[in-house]
Parts: sequence; structure tokens; C-alpha cells
Amino acid sequence: MKKVMTWILALCFVCALTACAGSPSSTNSAEEVTTNNDASAEVSEQTTPQEEETKPTTLVGIPGSNAADIRIGLEDAGGIPKGEIEDAADTSLSAKSCSSSTEIAGTGVSMSYNLSLDADESITMAVFSVVSYQVAADEDLLEFAKSYLSYCASMPYDTADSPSAQEWVKTNLADYANSPKTTIGDATFKLAGAVNPNTGKLVDLTLTIVPVNIDEQIQAITSEE
Repeated sequence: MKKVMTWILALCFVCALTACAGSPSSTNSAEEVTTNNDASAEVSEQTTPQEEETKPTTLVGIPGSNAADIRIGLEDAGGIPKGEIEDAADTSLSAKSCSSSTEIAGTGVSMSYNLSLDADESITMAVFSVVSYQVAADEDLLEFAKSYLSYCASMPYDTADSPSAQEWVKTNLADYANSPKTTIGDATFKLAGAVNPNTGKLVDLTLTIVPVNIDEQIQAITSEE
């Protein structure tokens, strides 16, 4: 009986040692699970997609264009005073604006420009106009406009082709009623005119120059998120 009791005690001691030996292993397993979870979280953070690019808030002008070229050029060539560059009244599309005009003495005709600009003063929209005060004959107004607007069409920018732009204006100006349009490099040119419905006389002729991708830019700015 004494031997049996001794064997039982020895067996219990061995089991106790085995249990003690197994405890660190369980602890290590728990630590490994925690470490793996932390590593997975870190990898997840690293692979989170980057934030989308900031949505544009204003138009970007025609590459290489600048308000200074127009203001100085038209002051020297046409006697139009340099317009002051100011913050745009409506900054939803363009950051800055500039305008000026002058009357051709004794003709009843004025020449003007209205510029919309981005923050770097590149052209987002340029509108050049010749306006009649009902004194000049239509033929004379067309000749004034042909000279003035073709000069304005030579506005410099990176991909400009001034001779082609000037020739296009001279060739298509008489077709103002159909609002002819063309694209040269990074800019789109459009001609237009208006007639007084009461007198049938030509009132004004305009040349508008905008970035070739203006529609896409406006859509990107005004589209809902």
C-alpha cells in the first residue's frame, strides 16, 4: 500500500510539472496573436488608398498666355488704356479680371477688351469687342473690326499660330451671324455679332478666346461630389 501511495504522489508531481511547463507556451501563443493583429492593422493603415486630389476651384488659363501681353500690346497698338487687374467679382470660375475700352475719335465706334484670368493671370476668357453707336455704316464697322479683332487674335500663348489666327478672323468675320469657331493649339476662337432689331444695323462684333478644354474644366468645378 505504501508503494502505491508513493507512485500516485510521484505521478501527481509529474503532472504538475507538465502543467507548469505548458503555461509559458500558452502565454507565448497569446502574445503572438496580439503581435500579428498589430502587424495586420499596421499593414492595413499603410495600404489605405490615398485621398483623392483636391477638386479644382477655378479655371486654369491658356498655357503661356498672360494679361500683360494684351494690356501692353493694345495700349501701344490701339491706344486702349491698360485696365487694372482686380479680383473677379464672381470667383466661382476665374480668380481675377481686367477690362478697358476707348473710342475711335469721330467714328462712333469703340474698341474694348474684357479679360478673365486665373491666379497666375493667364487667360481663362478674353472677349474683344468693336461696338457701334449707330453712326458708322456696317461696312465701316466690319473694316474696323477686321483690323482690331485680327490683331487681338495674335495674342501670344505657348501653342499659338498668330498668322493663322489673324487670317481666320479676316476670312470669317463677315459670317458673324453663324458664330464661326476654330481651335488653334490650346485655344478656341469664336466670332459673333449683334444687329439692332429696330434699325437692322450692325451693333457690335466680338472675338472670344478661351482654353480649348474650358467645358471639361467647368464641369469639373461645378459637378457635385
